[in-house]
Amino acid sequence: MKRPEIKDLTLREKIGQTCVFRHYLIRKTDDVKKYFTDNPIGASWVMGHSETLYEQTEALMENPIPNARKDEMHMNYVNIVNSLMRIPMIPVMDASRGIVADKFPGHVELPEAASIGATCDPDIAYRYGKYLGDDLHSIGYRWVWSPVVDNAGRFKDSRSICCDIEDNCKLLTAFIKGLHDAGVAAGAKHFPGTDPYEYRDSHFCTASYSESLEYWEQTQGKEFMACIEAGVDSIMVGHKTFKAVDDTKVNGSLLPATLSYKVIT
Repeated sequence: MKRPEIKDLTLREKIGQTCVFRHYLIRKTDDVKKYFTDNPIGASWVMGHSETLYEQTEALMENPIPNARKDEMHMNYVNIVNSLMRIPMIPVMDASRGIVADKFPGHVELPEAASIGATCDPDIAYRYGKYLGDDLHSIGYRWVWSPVVDNAGRFKDSRSICCDIEDNCKLLTAFIKGLHDAGVAAGAKHFPGTDPYEYRDSHFCTASYSESLEYWEQTQGKEFMACIEAGVDSIMVGHKTFKAVDDTKVNGSLLPATLSYKVIT
């Protein structure tokens, strides 16, 4: 497929390149062919499965595979949707423990990333990233929202690799190299990191990072910089306020990093 240059894209196609589509947006009443032709997307995120979407994309095939495996149905979906758009989408997964059975039966679930930190071994971090990348690549994925860079504080997160700054930099670098050698883009998260005293889960509410910028630069700032120097392909921003960098308030509340130009840049 010949990809158009940016100057030749329509405004809708340019906007679509910034969007990650989620399966469950499709309803039984939607015309899948028209939906993706009219609404081009940059990436597609699978979290569980939408039987509705798979049934509808399978119906567009001349010879659908009866009782196909979930991973086969997913690859069909990717190929069909990409045939409807001028720019192929990037399939992405949030695979903190590998490809777990509730997503694609038959794939091996991996230990939590904290197990990598327990070894303090960059070779194991590399092999973990390479295995994860190979498994993802085998069913069409080219991007993963991993590794988790945050240092766990009062809010414990077993997806964090390690809380020792120097060790974590080495392990993150090796992990990213493993993904890259498998042909999968890495997405470090959740910038700017986790406050050591924060107990709230920013998946469900706005948490805070209360330390100084100088402290951050010597701790989690170093770790995100190590990821950048390792060639990480994207950085996911978290829903945390960072008052030392941006004290802007809207309706009496500090802006979370996801809405803060100062924090993101």
